[in-house]
Amino acid sequence: MQAKIIAEAAKTLNALNFNYGTSNIDIKINEKGEVFIIECNARLGGDNTPEIVRLSTGWDIQEALIKLALNQFEEPILTENKYAGIYYLSKETEWVKKVIENKANDPDIVAAEMWDDELRYCQESDDRSGYFIYQSDKKRRWGS
Repeated sequence: MQAKIIAEAAKTLNALNFNYGTSNIDIKINEKGEVFIIECNARLGGDNTPEIVRLSTGWDIQEALIKLALNQFEEPILTENKYAGIYYLSKETEWVKKVIENKANDPDIVAAEMWDDELRYCQESDDRSGYFIYQSDKKRRWGS
């Protein structure tokens, strides 16, 4: 599956003449295992992607992008090999609120914020009411 994703992404980037720099590619994989490109942009991924990359690998992708623009790019040196991710708070993920409220009791939580007590069903990013970011040496599962 990874090879299929890389092949479709490369085909898309080549068709768009993206020769260097970062790109954000959204994909969909259907039940038959077919890979479809949904969106492709010449930018970093959103939703704290640079922070998640830094926490999981130790590599500062934003710094690397600046160096690339200055023609000073260096091969990444990965200093971390950890699990990292983000969970967003919405009506569908009400359990996230308890993790945010108890962040001081969990050493794997590196950032957490809640800005709205009202929980809405998530149709777009603005419907989120908070989040937490974690980094761990082992797989973690949170949830209802």
